[in-house]
Amino acid sequence: MTDRAADLTADLAYGAPERAADTASGVWNEAWDDGGVDTGHDLGTSHLAPGASGVALTGPANVVALTPLASRPEPYAFAAGFGDGTVALYRGPARDGAGADVQVRPGARHEAAVSGVITLSGAVVSAGQDGTVRGADGVITAPGSWCEHLTASPAGETFAVAAGRAVVLGTLSGATVRLADHPSSVSGLAFAPDGRQLAASHYNGVTIWSVGRGTKVRTLAWKGSHIGVTWSPDGRFVVSATQERELHVWDLAADKDFRLGGYAAKVRSLAWLGAPAHLLASGADAITAWPFGDVGPGVLPPKEIGFGHKALVTRVAAHPSRPQVAGGYSNGTVLVGGVKKGEASFVRLADGAPVTALAYTANGTLIAATRSGRIEAIRFDKEVQ
Repeated sequence: MTDRAADLTADLAYGAPERAADTASGVWNEAWDDGGVDTGHDLGTSHLAPGASGVALTGPANVVALTPLASRPEPYAFAAGFGDGTVALYRGPARDGAGADVQVRPGARHEAAVSGVITLSGAVVSAGQDGTVRGADGVITAPGSWCEHLTASPAGETFAVAAGRAVVLGTLSGATVRLADHPSSVSGLAFAPDGRQLAASHYNGVTIWSVGRGTKVRTLAWKGSHIGVTWSPDGRFVVSATQERELHVWDLAADKDFRLGGYAAKVRSLAWLGAPAHLLASGADAITAWPFGDVGPGVLPPKEIGFGHKALVTRVAAHPSRPQVAGGYSNGTVLVGGVKKGEASFVRLADGAPVTALAYTANGTLIAATRSGRIEAIRFDKEVQ
């Protein structure tokens, strides 16, 4: 590794906190100076189910990605990325209703569709099909290839993004390291819980990289096309989704691997809930929650939560503080359920547009968005088990 690369990996390992904090402060102060609703976002009509409350809006295009903005004190705050290249920041109201008191501010603007949105050191960062990663002040890095699978480290100081067969690690300061030894296009990225390693899925397996050194640690091999990857909260398991509509699990502690199957469609969305952990997955007509406790995955069957009535789960999300899960469906339905008994309640009614993004804010507000550009911030206080 060159001296320049060594300097960059050192910057990545420590996250350049002082510079990142200054940048984030400037973004927030500029973004929320004035009130009102951006004229590019029409107020929508709510499709919330009885028992749920919240706010509905309609964005400028199909919603591709959502990320909560945990640093904001409002009932909810989040950023959304759209298919027309728009990124928008939303600040929630103190009352319910269609667009009630919602403030919307423009973020970065890509020249092609947005592929991902995250927060990094308090600032909103987005990736796009235009081959760039952008913040509020402009381009952070431009790998040149279609950028996708943008993800933030657990500490929120480092990002990783796939660009063809390469992965780029970076910070708000503009420091980057390129990891470019993958056998095919990278299809998914996931940081280890301690942020020291990064998993990259691709054809025939998953490559594990050292974030601080920028070097390959090991390859987890399994023949076939892998289309996504996640890392368990305890760091023991790496799980990939495959083209064959299965999950492949590597137990790093026991040095063994196995498959979890039974899906009607490819698994495109994964999330972890609670301790002991359950792995939530899309791809079936119910939210599947695989137990990863003392018995271990693959021994007990998954818990099935909710039922989509001829629809499949497209997105899943885990509540930040309750044993509660959410699932968005291919017909626009959103369900909230519990992992204890598998109970579920509708919080959004079907409108025919698939749910394309789903996320909980830190205070438990559920943000759901669809291919039609509809966004709803949903509050649901009923306990489900």
